Amino acid sequence: MRCARCGHRFGLENFIGVGPGGARINVAGTTTHCPLCGGVARQEVDGEFDISADGRWRLLARALRSPDATANDYVLLREMLQRAERQGADAEAVAIEIKNSVPTLAALPSS
Repeated sequence: MRCARCGHRFGLENFIGVGPGGARINVAGTTTHCPLCGGVARQEVDGEFDISADGRWRLLARALRSPDATANDYVLLREMLQRAERQGADAEAVAIEIKNSVPTLAALPSS
């Protein structure tokens, strides 16, 4: 979550409870109040997630939407991800490269 007023980033505890076997859900447009300033905080990543029985989230597909991104940003991101896949690159290294090269799409999860 990221606050639109103060920029504070934070996670939500016990956002969704999952029983035995886990779940697959689509999450989009989630908002809450910032714990620091009370402003509106929005979820930074919309997409489809697998949630394991132990509560771990794994992103399956992400809706890539950014009002600041250009068509070229999406092309560059696709090329970077394809190259990373071919090379077996580390997820953290890829996230850093994306943040540095395509900052308009840098809110990708790092795990």
